[in-house]
Amino acid sequence: MKSNICQGPVKMDKLLTQLMVLLGGLTLSHGAIQTPDYDDTPNPEFLNPAWMAGIPDDQPLSEVTMPGTHNTIALYGGVYAECQSWTLSSQLRAGVRFLDVRVRHVNGNLTLHHGVSYQRGHFGHVLEGVSEFLREYPSETVLMRLREEFSETYNIYGAVVDYIHRYAHWDLLWHSRLMPTMAEARGKLIVLQNFDGPDLGMRYDSLDIADDWKVPTLLQVEDKWKSVYNHLEVAPAGNKEQIFLTYSSGAGVFAYPGAVAQRINPQLYDYLSAKGDQNLRFGIICMDFPAAPLIQMIIDFQLRVVEKNRQAIYPLLVVVNFIYWMLMIAAIGFGALYMGDCPVQPNIPIYLIVLGASSIIVLTLSYIMPACGNGISGILIRSCGALLYIFILCWFIAGR
Repeated sequence: MKSNICQGPVKMDKLLTQLMVLLGGLTLSHGAIQTPDYDDTPNPEFLNPAWMAGIPDDQPLSEVTMPGTHNTIALYGGVYAECQSWTLSSQLRAGVRFLDVRVRHVNGNLTLHHGVSYQRGHFGHVLEGVSEFLREYPSETVLMRLREEFSETYNIYGAVVDYIHRYAHWDLLWHSRLMPTMAEARGKLIVLQNFDGPDLGMRYDSLDIADDWKVPTLLQVEDKWKSVYNHLEVAPAGNKEQIFLTYSSGAGVFAYPGAVAQRINPQLYDYLSAKGDQNLRFGIICMDFPAAPLIQMIIDFQLRVVEKNRQAIYPLLVVVNFIYWMLMIAAIGFGALYMGDCPVQPNIPIYLIVLGASSIIVLTLSYIMPACGNGISGILIRSCGALLYIFILCWFIAGR
């Protein structure tokens, strides 16, 4: 009898604990938070606007790991509607490269919405923001999922085209379903078309997507994390010709977006941290309220792969460089040794000396160029190097 009496309070404590967790998702006000994984302050901790410049031109976009935001423009409407706290400009400059944009269609107008919550703008504002960013940073590309929200016309294609012509330009878009390389994608907006009509770009449904967004209460957050975890585990070995897209965002009646993000983002941060320097492709990781360090960690995964490739080829470049130096020094040495004493052709020693000396000068300039930047000295050195390259080519041809 005593044990039953003791068990009663224990069960009650568990019930109260679960109730507190549920009610935790209903807290409608809180102070701004900025941690390494979650940020609902107005500005990112730091920016990384041109990180794609470090990706090789021949790398397919499907093999790029990049950060994205869910309901990118959802900054207003209270905790149940708000998914981000940074403006579009701040998100792009922080390193976000995937945008999730929802538009309401009324009489040809495309206003920005998250459900019933109007987001104080229209689709033209998004196009202007992306255009301005890509003009300033042409090494980058932006992917944008576009879908209809809070209206059911199922016919937004004409309005979208009209907005593109009015607020951007037709050539800003990547007009193909084919997967571009980074060289082809730079400076482009790639529309991931989540609506009917002729092709504007790639089709959203062509991606491998995990978007289990329904989190009824905070008690189901772990189920949400399992979905995220499983898709991230599959992505590295998945089809390299297909973009993988993993949403870490979620919401429900008793779990608003920020409350879910405060619990999922730390797990995502720890997961990526544990992967260390492994050579992995995750695709797009799409988040609510991401913090700059979390965004940077996702970016670094991509650049870490590039760096590992560079490290793999670096020893070969050193060997080739060394051999070339030895050959050019030998050419100068043989030319000097047999100057005026060549039985075949008396001009061969001069040819060897000039070829060797000019090649060594070009090699030396190539080492200096990176440190000179884009100033006058850098321009002069690059110009001299280009002229010497032309001279060496002509000298080599003349020597044949």
